[in-house]
Amino acid sequence: APATAYETFDGDNVVGLYSEIPTLGAGMLVEVPQSAVFNEINELLPFTVYLLLITTAILVIVISIATRTITRPIQRIRVASQRFADGDWNERSDIRRLDEIGQLSDAFNDMADQLANYNRTLEFQIQEREQQLLIASEVGTLATSADNLDDVISQTVNLLAERFGFYHVAIFLVDQAREWAVFYDGTGPAGRRLRWEGFRIALTAPSIITDAINHNKYRLVRNVDED
Repeated sequence: APATAYETFDGDNVVGLYSEIPTLGAGMLVEVPQSAVFNEINELLPFTVYLLLITTAILVIVISIATRTITRPIQRIRVASQRFADGDWNERSDIRRLDEIGQLSDAFNDMADQLANYNRTLEFQIQEREQQLLIASEVGTLATSADNLDDVISQTVNLLAERFGFYHVAIFLVDQAREWAVFYDGTGPAGRRLRWEGFRIALTAPSIITDAINHNKYRLVRNVDED
Protein backbone atom coordinates (compact mmCIF):
# COMPACT_ATOMS: atom_id res chain seq x y z
CA ALA A 1 0.00 0.00 0.00
CA PRO A 2 1.22 3.56 -0.59
CA ALA A 3 2.53 5.71 2.21
CA THR A 4 -0.21 7.62 4.02
CA ALA A 5 -0.10 10.61 6.36
CA TYR A 6 -2.43 10.29 9.39
CA GLU A 7 -2.80 10.94 13.14
CA THR A 8 -2.24 8.06 15.62
CA PHE A 9 -4.40 7.26 18.64
CA ASP A 10 -1.82 9.08 20.74
CA GLY A 11 -2.32 12.25 18.70
CA ASP A 12 1.00 12.01 16.83
CA ASN A 13 1.17 12.99 13.17
CA VAL A 14 2.99 10.26 11.27
CA VAL A 15 3.55 8.86 7.81
CA GLY A 16 2.72 5.16 7.76
CA LEU A 17 3.49 2.37 5.34
CA TYR A 18 1.74 -0.99 5.75
CA SER A 19 2.84 -4.23 4.07
CA GLU A 20 1.27 -7.71 4.35
CA ILE A 21 3.33 -10.87 4.88
CA PRO A 22 1.11 -13.71 3.56
CA THR A 23 3.44 -16.53 4.58
CA LEU A 24 3.20 -15.49 8.22
CA GLY A 25 -0.45 -14.50 8.08
CA ALA A 26 0.53 -11.12 9.47
CA GLY A 27 1.39 -7.62 8.42
CA MET A 28 3.98 -4.96 9.20
CA LEU A 29 3.35 -1.26 9.79
CA VAL A 30 6.14 1.28 9.77
CA GLU A 31 5.41 4.76 11.10
CA VAL A 32 7.69 7.78 10.75
CA PRO A 33 6.92 11.13 12.37
CA GLN A 34 5.79 13.66 9.81
CA SER A 35 8.16 16.19 11.27
CA ALA A 36 11.14 14.03 10.36
CA VAL A 37 9.91 13.67 6.76
CA PHE A 38 9.00 17.31 6.22
CA ASN A 39 12.14 18.58 7.92
CA GLU A 40 14.20 16.81 5.26
CA ILE A 41 12.00 18.34 2.56
CA ASN A 42 12.42 21.78 4.12
CA GLU A 43 16.17 21.27 4.21
CA LEU A 44 16.14 20.42 0.49
CA LEU A 45 13.95 23.42 -0.42
CA PRO A 46 16.78 26.02 -0.67
CA PHE A 47 18.80 23.65 -2.82
CA THR A 48 15.76 23.08 -5.03
CA VAL A 49 15.26 26.83 -5.42
CA TYR A 50 18.93 27.37 -6.31
CA LEU A 51 18.77 24.54 -8.81
CA LEU A 52 15.66 26.07 -10.40
CA LEU A 53 17.34 29.48 -10.67
CA ILE A 54 20.48 27.98 -12.23
CA THR A 55 18.36 25.98 -14.69
CA THR A 56 16.41 29.11 -15.64
CA ALA A 57 19.62 31.08 -16.20
CA ILE A 58 21.05 28.32 -18.41
CA LEU A 59 17.80 28.20 -20.36
CA VAL A 60 17.91 31.97 -20.95
CA ILE A 61 21.51 31.71 -22.21
CA VAL A 62 20.64 28.84 -24.54
CA ILE A 63 17.67 30.75 -25.97
CA SER A 64 19.82 33.85 -26.45
CA ILE A 65 22.49 31.87 -28.29
CA ALA A 66 19.86 30.11 -30.40
CA THR A 67 18.37 33.49 -31.30
CA ARG A 68 21.74 34.84 -32.46
CA THR A 69 22.76 31.70 -34.36
CA ILE A 70 19.44 30.71 -35.95
CA THR A 71 16.71 33.34 -35.81
CA ARG A 72 18.79 36.40 -36.74
CA PRO A 73 20.54 34.78 -39.75
CA ILE A 74 17.18 33.60 -41.08
CA GLN A 75 15.84 37.12 -40.60
CA ARG A 76 18.79 38.51 -42.59
CA ILE A 77 18.10 36.05 -45.42
CA ARG A 78 14.44 37.08 -45.37
CA VAL A 79 15.37 40.76 -45.63
CA ALA A 80 17.75 40.04 -48.53
CA SER A 81 15.07 38.05 -50.37
CA GLN A 82 12.56 40.87 -49.87
CA ARG A 83 14.97 43.45 -51.29
CA PHE A 84 15.67 41.16 -54.23
CA ALA A 85 11.94 40.71 -54.83
CA ASP A 86 11.53 44.51 -54.76
CA GLY A 87 13.87 44.84 -57.75
CA ASP A 88 17.38 45.03 -56.27
CA TRP A 89 18.92 42.39 -58.56
CA ASN A 90 22.35 42.79 -56.90
CA GLU A 91 21.11 41.91 -53.41
CA ARG A 92 22.70 38.75 -51.96
CA SER A 93 22.93 37.05 -48.58
CA ASP A 94 26.26 37.65 -46.80
CA ILE A 95 25.92 34.65 -44.45
CA ARG A 96 28.79 32.18 -44.84
CA ARG A 97 28.35 29.10 -42.66
CA LEU A 98 28.80 25.35 -42.98
CA ASP A 99 25.50 24.34 -41.37
CA GLU A 100 21.92 24.27 -42.65
CA ILE A 101 21.64 28.06 -42.38
CA GLY A 102 24.66 28.41 -44.65
CA GLN A 103 23.09 25.98 -47.13
CA LEU A 104 19.91 28.06 -47.11
CA SER A 105 21.96 31.21 -47.76
CA ASP A 106 23.87 29.56 -50.63
CA ALA A 107 20.60 28.30 -52.15
CA PHE A 108 19.15 31.82 -52.09
CA ASN A 109 22.28 33.30 -53.70
CA ASP A 110 22.26 30.65 -56.45
CA MET A 111 18.60 31.33 -57.16
CA ALA A 112 19.26 35.09 -57.19
CA ASP A 113 22.15 34.65 -59.67
CA GLN A 114 20.00 32.59 -62.03
CA LEU A 115 17.10 35.04 -61.91
CA ALA A 116 19.44 38.03 -62.38
CA ASN A 117 21.05 36.39 -65.42
CA TYR A 118 17.62 35.58 -66.84
CA ASN A 119 16.53 39.18 -66.31
CA ARG A 120 19.64 40.52 -68.07
CA THR A 121 19.03 38.15 -70.98
CA LEU A 122 15.40 39.20 -71.16
CA GLU A 123 16.33 42.89 -71.09
CA PHE A 124 18.86 42.33 -73.88
CA GLN A 125 16.26 40.51 -75.99
CA ILE A 126 13.77 43.32 -75.43
CA GLN A 127 16.34 45.94 -76.44
CA GLU A 128 17.30 43.88 -79.47
CA ARG A 129 13.66 43.52 -80.50
CA GLU A 130 13.08 47.25 -80.02
CA GLN A 131 16.11 47.96 -82.20
CA GLN A 132 14.82 45.60 -84.88
CA LEU A 133 11.43 47.30 -84.84
CA LEU A 134 13.11 50.70 -85.08
CA ILE A 135 15.20 49.59 -88.04
CA ALA A 136 12.14 48.06 -89.70
CA SER A 137 10.38 51.38 -89.27
CA GLU A 138 13.32 53.26 -90.78
CA VAL A 139 13.48 50.83 -93.71
CA GLY A 140 9.75 51.34 -94.25
CA THR A 141 10.30 55.08 -94.27
CA LEU A 142 13.08 54.68 -96.83
CA ALA A 143 10.89 52.49 -99.02
CA THR A 144 8.17 55.11 -99.15
CA SER A 145 10.50 58.03 -99.69
CA ALA A 146 12.97 56.54 -102.20
CA ASP A 147 12.42 56.98 -105.92
CA ASN A 148 13.48 53.48 -107.02
CA LEU A 149 14.44 50.00 -105.76
CA ASP A 150 18.15 50.63 -106.13
CA ASP A 151 18.01 53.52 -103.68
CA VAL A 152 15.92 51.51 -101.19
CA ILE A 153 18.30 48.56 -101.16
CA SER A 154 21.43 50.71 -101.08
CA GLN A 155 20.19 52.74 -98.13
CA THR A 156 18.92 49.58 -96.38
CA VAL A 157 22.27 47.76 -96.42
CA ASN A 158 24.05 50.85 -95.13
CA LEU A 159 21.42 51.33 -92.42
CA LEU A 160 21.76 47.71 -91.23
CA ALA A 161 25.54 47.94 -91.14
CA GLU A 162 25.40 51.20 -89.19
CA ARG A 163 22.75 50.21 -86.65
CA PHE A 164 24.07 46.70 -85.90
CA GLY A 165 27.76 47.41 -86.36
CA PHE A 166 28.20 44.75 -89.07
CA TYR A 167 31.39 44.92 -91.10
CA HIS A 168 29.51 43.74 -94.22
CA VAL A 169 25.85 43.59 -95.27
CA ALA A 170 24.65 42.17 -98.59
CA ILE A 171 21.27 41.64 -100.21
CA PHE A 172 20.57 38.83 -102.68
CA LEU A 173 17.47 38.62 -104.89
CA VAL A 174 16.11 35.41 -106.43
CA ASP A 175 15.69 35.48 -110.20
CA GLN A 176 12.33 34.82 -111.84
CA ALA A 177 13.23 31.22 -112.67
CA ARG A 178 14.12 30.61 -109.01
CA GLU A 179 17.43 29.11 -110.03
CA TRP A 180 19.89 31.74 -108.85
CA ALA A 181 20.43 33.99 -105.85
CA VAL A 182 21.78 37.14 -107.47
CA PHE A 183 23.88 39.63 -105.51
CA TYR A 184 22.12 42.98 -105.73
CA ASP A 185 23.94 45.33 -103.37
CA GLY A 186 26.27 45.34 -100.38
CA THR A 187 28.42 47.54 -98.21
CA GLY A 188 32.10 48.36 -98.53
CA PRO A 189 34.66 47.39 -101.16
CA ALA A 190 33.50 43.75 -101.09
CA GLY A 191 29.98 44.83 -101.99
CA ARG A 192 31.16 46.98 -104.87
CA ARG A 193 33.38 44.17 -106.19
CA LEU A 194 30.63 41.50 -106.04
CA ARG A 195 28.20 43.80 -107.81
CA TRP A 196 30.73 44.64 -110.53
CA GLU A 197 31.40 40.90 -111.02
CA GLY A 198 27.66 40.13 -111.20
CA PHE A 199 28.05 37.51 -108.48
CA ARG A 200 25.35 34.89 -108.19
CA ILE A 201 24.98 31.46 -106.62
CA ALA A 202 22.78 28.53 -107.64
CA LEU A 203 19.97 27.80 -105.20
CA THR A 204 20.96 24.13 -105.31
CA ALA A 205 24.50 24.92 -104.14
CA PRO A 206 25.26 24.38 -100.43
CA SER A 207 25.80 27.72 -98.70
CA ILE A 208 24.49 29.92 -95.92
CA ILE A 209 22.74 32.15 -98.46
CA THR A 210 20.90 29.38 -100.30
CA ASP A 211 19.99 27.65 -97.03
CA ALA A 212 18.32 30.83 -95.74
CA ILE A 213 16.49 31.36 -99.04
CA ASN A 214 15.32 27.76 -99.48
CA HIS A 215 14.05 27.48 -95.89
CA ASN A 216 12.78 31.07 -95.72
CA LYS A 217 14.37 31.73 -92.32
CA TYR A 218 17.48 33.32 -90.92
CA ARG A 219 20.57 31.34 -89.97
CA LEU A 220 23.23 32.28 -87.42
CA VAL A 221 26.80 30.99 -87.73
CA ARG A 222 29.94 31.78 -85.74
CA ASN A 223 32.40 31.49 -88.61
CA VAL A 224 31.24 31.98 -92.20
CA ASP A 225 34.54 30.64 -93.54
CA GLU A 226 33.86 27.22 -92.01
CA ASP A 227 30.19 26.99 -93.00
